Amino acid sequence: MKRFVLPPSMVNSPVDIVLAGAGGTGSQMADQLASLEATLRRLWHPGFRVAVYDPDTVSASNIGRQRFTASDVGASKSMLLVHRINAFYGLNWRAYVEPLSFEGENQYFHADMLITAVDKALFRAEVGQTFRRKTTGALWLDMGNDMNSGNVVLGHLAAR
Repeated sequence: MKRFVLPPSMVNSPVDIVLAGAGGTGSQMADQLASLEATLRRLWHPGFRVAVYDPDTVSASNIGRQRFTASDVGASKSMLLVHRINAFYGLNWRAYVEPLSFEGENQYFHADMLITAVDKALFRAEVGQTFRRKTTGALWLDMGNDMNSGNVVLGHLAAR
């Protein structure tokens, strides 16, 4: 059995987090991450640097099960969510109105933690395939659900 090791950088430096998905699970996760960051900052930790990726817009079917209201319909999920979190907690998170990709400037993934909260199993498979032969100290928290089940898996994104 492999041992789980928390990188020392997460204790003394800002934790770089990439959140892919700002819908049902992602919007709830972002809300809790913001609360955790606010608490950590009050305990003298430098907090997080968060980037939220989601190309989707709010639809009427999202109301009630995601962190959006009827007046949000048509707005970018990532932009709206990050704007609210930054305003409420005084943070400086970044929003991207595009799907997370590991090509181009993102091909060299340097975050401390990747959180995937998307409803596409193919995306999870692509993440696993992308990092299968790469070396990174990043953690990967994967969360997903469907109508009848869900999963949460935490581990290292790739071999060290």
